[in-house]
Amino acid sequence: MAITNLTTAQARALTPSFSPQYSGSLEVKASTISGAGDGCFAKTNIANGATIGTYAGYTHDHSNYEFTRRGKLYWSDYVMDFCESNSNGEKTNHFTVNGLYGGNELRYINGCAGNASIDPNVEFNNDGEAYAIKAISAGDELFMDY
Repeated sequence: MAITNLTTAQARALTPSFSPQYSGSLEVKASTISGAGDGCFAKTNIANGATIGTYAGYTHDHSNYEFTRRGKLYWSDYVMDFCESNSNGEKTNHFTVNGLYGGNELRYINGCAGNASIDPNVEFNNDGEAYAIKAISAGDELFMDY
C-alpha cells in the first residue's frame, strides 16, 4: 500500500523512530471511569487551547481500511480516523491511525459520551493533534467526546 502526500502528523506517525515528547506532561494510569482500564492524565497544568500532542501510530489510507500489516489483518481499540479539509470545507486526505502500533500516551484518552458527570476537556483537530478545550489541572484525566 502506497501512501503519498503525507501531512507532517502522518509522516511523524509513520516514522518508527518518532518518539513523542509527552512523557513530561502526561502519564498513563488507571482511569477514573470504572471498568475503563487505563487513562491519560496531565502531570502539569495545561492551558485552554494548548496543543497537547499528535496522535501517533501506524498510519494508513482510510480508503484501504481492510489493510494488512505483515500479512495479518488487525483491529485495535486505539484506532482514530482523521479527515483533513481544504479551504472550501471539502474533505480531503482521509487517514486512519492505529495507536496500538507505535502509539503514545494519547491513545489512552477515554471517551465520556453518555456519562453526564464527565465533560470532555480534549479534542483532536483534522491533523491528529490533541488540544485542550478547557484548562486542565495537573492530576486531571483527559477525556474526549466520542
